[in-house]
Amino acid sequence: MFRLSALCLLLLGAVVPVYPAAAQDANPAPATGAPAEPSDAQMALAAKVLSASNLSRSFDEILPEVADQAKMTLIRSNPQMQLGIIEIVDQVALDMVDRRAELEKRLARIWAINFTEDELNDLLTFFQTDTGDKFTGTLVGLLSAQVSVSQAWAKEIGDEMLRRSTQKLQEISKNEAKSLQGETNPQ
Repeated sequence: MFRLSALCLLLLGAVVPVYPAAAQDANPAPATGAPAEPSDAQMALAAKVLSASNLSRSFDEILPEVADQAKMTLIRSNPQMQLGIIEIVDQVALDMVDRRAELEKRLARIWAINFTEDELNDLLTFFQTDTGDKFTGTLVGLLSAQVSVSQAWAKEIGDEMLRRSTQKLQEISKNEAKSLQGETNPQ
């Protein structure tokens, strides 16, 4: 599941480029180059887009994964307390479930910074269509397939590049050897 979350983060980076010019036109950035604070309307629309897209659901596993990591860390240092550690960490994790809203707000801010209100409205309309629903349902699989295909292509290109470069270098070496033989054996 961590890989799925990581893949979705990668997707978010691919789908939502950081600070594009269109977003800056609607909400100019301060002179420091940092993005301006999105308006309340942008934040509200971004939250709706995030909800309609279901893209944030891929982050639902973060809290359970963090809890599992905490359990492993604590159990490694106190193996005899395993049952107590599991119970305590599970309780603390349950107490933190309501903090998921913080993540939603942070994710919505990314969308709000990167898209104008008009663009957010367009995205909301899209995600509410059957095609938008299909898009979000297949996105992780599509990205995974694209990564696999691009890695295979890179390997093919790399193999061909090495093969062709090796052939050219061998030709050059042969020609240089012939040239040297011709210099040492005058006719």
